[in-house]
Formats: sequence, C-alpha cells, structure tokens
Amino acid sequence: MGKLPIVQKDETCRSPDGDILPTWYMGDYSVLAIVVDDKEAAARVLQDKGIPVIEGSGGTIVEFDAPAGLNQIVAHLTDSTLQFSLSDSATRIYQG
Repeated sequence: MGKLPIVQKDETCRSPDGDILPTWYMGDYSVLAIVVDDKEAAARVLQDKGIPVIEGSGGTIVEFDAPAGLNQIVAHLTDSTLQFSLSDSATRIYQG
C-alpha cells in the first residue's frame, strides 16, 4: 500500500509514519508529498471520491493500493479547483 502525506505549503514536514523529518539528512533522502494551499479541502475532495485519508501522528496521509491509485488521486485533485503539486517535502529541510 502506498502512502503520501498531504501537507500545506507552510507546514512542518513529517514522514508518513509520523516522525518529524531530520533537520540534517543524507542527500538521497526524499519524501514525496501532495503539497496544497488548503489541506482540509484536499482531504475532503479525496474522501468524497472514496480515497482513504487518515489523520494520525504523521499528519494527513492519503493511501492507495496500486500505482493506478496515484493517478486517481491526481485526477481527482486536478478536477477540483484546488492548487496542488507532487513534490519532495524534504527539500524544504536544511541539508548540512
């Protein structure tokens, strides 16, 4: 099962398992995330389409079972009026 965090542009980065990401990390460390302006609205859009969205210690996490599930997530967000991007949320962390 795939997991992607949904984070607001100004939110503290966390891993999908709930750990706050390190302030120093190896160059190959990456956490793909759905970065949005309105996290609650994005979660609602996905939940309304039957996509599992979990609130937990890792923040807001969207789950999908197969690679095609990611395509569905992107399609649902694209069809909405929300601004979003798929990006590496770890790039906002200092790499020493």
